[in-house]
Amino acid sequence: MDPSRSPELPAAPRAASRPLWPVLVLVCIFVLAAGATGVWFAAVSRAGAVLDAWLQREAARGRIWTCPDRRFSGYPLEIAVDCTGPTFAGPVGPKTIAVAAKGVHASVRIYRPNHIRAEVEGPFELRTEDGRGLKLDWTTFEITIHGLPPAIERIAFDLDQPVASLTPDPLGLATFRAEEASVHIRKPPSPGADDSPLEVTLAFAGASVPLVDRLIGSGDPASGEIRTSVSQPQFLTRGSIPERLESWRVAGGEIGIANARFVKGAATIGATGTLTLDQEHRLTGDIDASAAGAGGLLRRFGIPTQATAIGAVLGSLLGGAPKPRPEQAAAGDPPAAVGTLRLRFKLDDGRLAVELKGADGNTVVGPFSLSLRLLPIY
Repeated sequence: MDPSRSPELPAAPRAASRPLWPVLVLVCIFVLAAGATGVWFAAVSRAGAVLDAWLQREAARGRIWTCPDRRFSGYPLEIAVDCTGPTFAGPVGPKTIAVAAKGVHASVRIYRPNHIRAEVEGPFELRTEDGRGLKLDWTTFEITIHGLPPAIERIAFDLDQPVASLTPDPLGLATFRAEEASVHIRKPPSPGADDSPLEVTLAFAGASVPLVDRLIGSGDPASGEIRTSVSQPQFLTRGSIPERLESWRVAGGEIGIANARFVKGAATIGATGTLTLDQEHRLTGDIDASAAGAGGLLRRFGIPTQATAIGAVLGSLLGGAPKPRPEQAAAGDPPAAVGTLRLRFKLDDGRLAVELKGADGNTVVGPFSLSLRLLPIY
């Protein structure tokens, strides 16, 4: 070894290099979280401003909405608003009403803003200025809205175990109970046609009303469904209720009853028809109805259950006479038993006319006018 050369020392080990991707991921997460937070708070601020502006517009029309305790939540992917003790007071048509509920919770997903869901907490109470009222309660009440104003596509009101009672009603005879009830409003997609009709469906199941049960002598639960279409709905969106109805009437709006069905025990009632408003603001139109399995109800009131016999009873009461079928008059056939009663109701000039038909479609008696005068609805 050369003594003039110093011994070589081993090289110091290099420090291990750390990858940068975890830091970049953390930075991205932080940026995204900050952005999402900013978007959420901006959306909440916008929602609050829109709600406040709507409350002010309603107040200018004399309709006062209050929400004593309003809170926003749902961060980061949902905007939810809770309102405890909401109230309403103001004119609805010719009457002034006051409404109160226990609470409302509404929410919308940020990534799905056209789908709004709300839950209403009961009870719901409505009172008019003359002291009459309606109380409605339920186990669950859900409202879903698809679409954003003014292009709302569908609204659904679904209630489980609703109970509705009128006041005053000391005997509770007018209390309505059901296992479930719903109202669905749908506007079918129709590009470029703002006047496409609204489809409205009302349905209930497991229902009972003590007054009706006593009247017909049956405690069987009832179910029903009414499917209708409302033409010219764009004229029902602006102004007070009378102004909206008048615009709708002038535009030729009408309600088409595609199918109405009511079932209680063995009895089934169905109806179809069309309704609109006349110049005096009264309902006018035609409704064709049929009732099957109504023999027990007829016998309860002492009405014979044969078509010709029913016609004779009504004819004698109303000063008319049944119209026998020509083949029966010629051959002396016995009257056919009623399997289905058919009624035709005609609303015209503020009066209601009824025509009773047998199961074969032939007129038994009528048309005759009832001593019922229809009043303007606005």
